[in-house]
Amino acid sequence: MLPKTTKSGRYMLRRFAAEAVDVYLTPTKPGNGVSRVHLDRLLDDELVTLGEHAHGLGRRIHVTDLGHAVLAAHPEAADQ
Repeated sequence: MLPKTTKSGRYMLRRFAAEAVDVYLTPTKPGNGVSRVHLDRLLDDELVTLGEHAHGLGRRIHVTDLGHAVLAAHPEAADQ
């Protein structure tokens, strides 16, 4: 069974699947327009993982197989 996701959560997940996004794990603002709340939820639901820290870039967000399954189950047109 797939975890429940919000429209805004799926929007962020689609963004991470489509482009390389690096973030910092600061207490409040990860950067690059990424909401801390959304990032934490996606991490908790194991829809994304974070790569190793790269100097000057932060950590790359990677969409997991489960995250790709969620995207496949919710076509983008359905969220419009």
